This record gives sequence, C-alpha cells and structure tokens, in this order.
Amino acid sequence: MERVQTNPKAKVDGGFHDKSLTVAVTCHLPRLILQFFLFTGKPLFGTLISLVYEGSPVLGIIDQPITKERWVGVVGQPTTLNGQTLRTRPCTEVKLAYLYATTPHMFSGDNEVAFNRLRDQVRIPMYGCDCYAYGLLAAGHCDLVVEADLKPYDYMALVPVVQVLTVCGCAPLLQHQSGD
Repeated sequence: MERVQTNPKAKVDGGFHDKSLTVAVTCHLPRLILQFFLFTGKPLFGTLISLVYEGSPVLGIIDQPITKERWVGVVGQPTTLNGQTLRTRPCTEVKLAYLYATTPHMFSGDNEVAFNRLRDQVRIPMYGCDCYAYGLLAAGHCDLVVEADLKPYDYMALVPVVQVLTVCGCAPLLQHQSGD
C-alpha cells in the first residue's frame, strides 16, 4: 500500500489510504515508542491499529506482543480479548473507580486542575500503562482512563475497543472534529 492523501483538504496523520478502494478508508498505524519501554524494562507497550471509515473509527486493535494479548473492537460488536468477549466493570460511583493515566505530568493549566480534582475523588489512581490501560478498561480491570494531548494515531484504535462506553451519551468521535 502506498501512503497517499485522497482529499487534499484532509490531513492524515500517521495513516494511509488504499487507492484501490472506492470508499474513503484510512488506516492508522502509530509511531512506535518500543525503544523507550524496552530500555526501561516495561513490557506494557502496544501496537495500535485502526480502520477509519468516513472519519469515524470502525475497527480498533490493541496488540501486546510480550503478553500475547490482542484486543479487537469492531463497531456494533462486543470487544474481544484473544477471541473472548469482554465486558467493562460496573462502577456506579467515582469514589469506587480505579483510574489510569499515562502520567499526571501530561496535564497542564485547566486540564491539570480538572485531572487533579478527579484523581483526588477516585479510589485508586494508577499511572504508566499507556494504551494497555484501555485494554484493561475494556476487560473490566479499571474504570477510567484519562489522557491529554492525544493525536489520531494515539486514539483511533482505542475508540472501537472501548465502544461500550458510548452508552454515556457521548458524541461519536470523528477524526477531524474541532476542539479538544
């Protein structure tokens, strides 16, 4: 496949289009930060792969090769981990929630104030799992994953994997939406 931009006004960050397709499909393959995790001895990195149709992610994969775990989310279908259907953990109160964030240092300004307020209300805040935390969320091992400054290649694969969370009434996530 060749990396091309079929719509000159659409910015594709970390993705490519297949010229042979008659529909606008983007596949996001993120930058790998494997080197950072291997140097620090942490095996919780992952590979994120997404398929985006008309600006919305329809397929997402979190693959963790060391632990041999693969989460697959397809819009309209239950998320699976190595072929087994997953369910999130029922958590009805913030004070009972287990929260993950990559690092508390990613938040600044108003985002930092809001994150600190939330962090202080949850049962246990935890840090450092990156995309693996979203797999834990989908599998019911934590209740919240809070991040800042994510790019499409960071989050497009995660959306279908944690799609069960859209029952909260959130708007569908589109690649080119404006704002934060």
